[in-house]
Amino acid sequence: MHRCIECINGLCEGTVFPLGKRITIGRSADNDIRVACDREMSRHHACVRETNDGKVRLEDLESHNGTFLGVGNKRITTAPLESGDSFRVGESIFIFVELSDLEFDTHMKRQLLKTGSSPTMDQTRTSVMQSRSEPCPHPSHHAADKRFRFCPACGQKLY
Repeated sequence: MHRCIECINGLCEGTVFPLGKRITIGRSADNDIRVACDREMSRHHACVRETNDGKVRLEDLESHNGTFLGVGNKRITTAPLESGDSFRVGESIFIFVELSDLEFDTHMKRQLLKTGSSPTMDQTRTSVMQSRSEPCPHPSHHAADKRFRFCPACGQKLY
């Protein structure tokens, strides 16, 4: 079983990050998941870590805008995560999942096809942190859906 965090909305949408013992999320270059363009995200915003008893916890790292758990958007300082739980950090929404070997391999192959390179943490970090200065090639998404601040196709900030 592979424990992962998947970004389901935001600049790194569709990217799967293997958990390991600890993953940090924020704008700063020393985070495992760096989303440099997200001004709602603190430099060191949150972390997801495995505890000594094998459980997984989400922790806010004293961020300015908070870390929110689940559909109810409950602001947390620390909370347990179960497979399928979603959480919001800045303008990005992540989901914690436990994947079988087959599901994990499928996600990694999909990332390989999308990026053209092996989906290591360093390469993922580099691709997420790049600022998108080119205009979004999907203008129909801008007018059609105001629920998200990012284009669902390319991740370009809409407004």
